[in-house]
Amino acid sequence: EDVMIPMKETVSLDERVQKAVEIMFEKGVDGVPVVDEKGSPVGILCKLDIVRELARRAPLKKIEKEVKEVRVKMSG
Repeated sequence: EDVMIPMKETVSLDERVQKAVEIMFEKGVDGVPVVDEKGSPVGILCKLDIVRELARRAPLKKIEKEVKEVRVKMSG
């Protein structure tokens, strides 16, 4: 039996990444479904995808914050 999960929050292929980031923070999720012009799912954009793209575009030495300045999720 197939189960459909409604996709209330999606981004289209031509939307800015900023919208996906806003949805992730607002909804507390790690990824947002990506849909084509017909609304059909084509993939998912996750936080790791965004971090990789930012790291690829900007020299990592420009990220000068200390780890303690970033919200760290503790395990356990």
